[in-house]
Amino acid sequence: MAIPYYHVDVFTDKLFAGNPAGVCILSAFLADDVMQKIAIENQHSNTAFVVSRADGDFDLRWFTPKIEDDLCGHATLASAYVLALRGHSAWPVRFHTRSGVLTVTKTDRVRTRAVPDGTESTFSLHPGTSVPGFHLPPHSGLRSDGPTLLPHREPTTDARSESLLVQDKNEDSFEMDFPTRRGQPCETPAGLLAALGLETALVTKSRDYLVVVDHAEQVRTLALDISALAKTDGGIGTIVTAPGDGDVDYVCRFFAPSIGMDEDPATGSIHCTLAPYWAVRLGKNSLRARQLSARGGTMQCTVIADRGRDRVKIAGRARLYLHGTIEL
Repeated sequence: MAIPYYHVDVFTDKLFAGNPAGVCILSAFLADDVMQKIAIENQHSNTAFVVSRADGDFDLRWFTPKIEDDLCGHATLASAYVLALRGHSAWPVRFHTRSGVLTVTKTDRVRTRAVPDGTESTFSLHPGTSVPGFHLPPHSGLRSDGPTLLPHREPTTDARSESLLVQDKNEDSFEMDFPTRRGQPCETPAGLLAALGLETALVTKSRDYLVVVDHAEQVRTLALDISALAKTDGGIGTIVTAPGDGDVDYVCRFFAPSIGMDEDPATGSIHCTLAPYWAVRLGKNSLRARQLSARGGTMQCTVIADRGRDRVKIAGRARLYLHGTIEL
């Protein structure tokens, strides 16, 4: 049995960064123990298994090296990215999961480069939208969804003053629509702060413990005892976060050693808890986050109130590292 397999780096625009995810494209789910063995063999924090449905949607399941996960952001984004690579054209894509129906929208990262100083800016387009003031030149042989868009401007004798809008197909961005998981007051588990090398912190709990400290540098330089943390996290994960510095609103790290992830490099699902917390604290709904793991990761989050059912939109980019076949 040949299974199409993809290794995707997520929440990054370059290889060897972000969070690696495995994606297996199936006609039907394999036996649970087989999918678990594939996840163990891959040794990614999550491997996704995607099955096409008759209604045009997809079923999606995630496995860590130890358990079947209930919600995984980066492997969901990786699955959408792989579907795009395989030519899927109906967006947003709908995934049926243990956490309900999750939708992912494909947006195109469009980069403007000004010559000669090389200044760049970036924005996103959803499929079917256009850029006011920009058009494709007649007989250019290009499509609006192709690799290049040119700005409409009067002719100039200084070619260096021209700007180009460049849409790089390796820079596609995806936006996931996830449920919120707000942290609730809780007792701090014995040994939790000590395992993180902290003396004091605000601790709340959703699916994971949320540990809030004062400064980004504290998150960056945690004195971790992973074996102690595995004994205190109660089978779930621990998020550590602080206000951001520079161009980000908040920073974070995520640890879940008891389910096979000592430290997750760049995590999507934790922003179901982080984004609502920081939205209230900072008084803003649109937030930029950075995960301070060794590989790093960047996410754009938007908290949306939907008739009492708050949602979090989590956007990021992905890069393909490997495409091959699993032989069973």
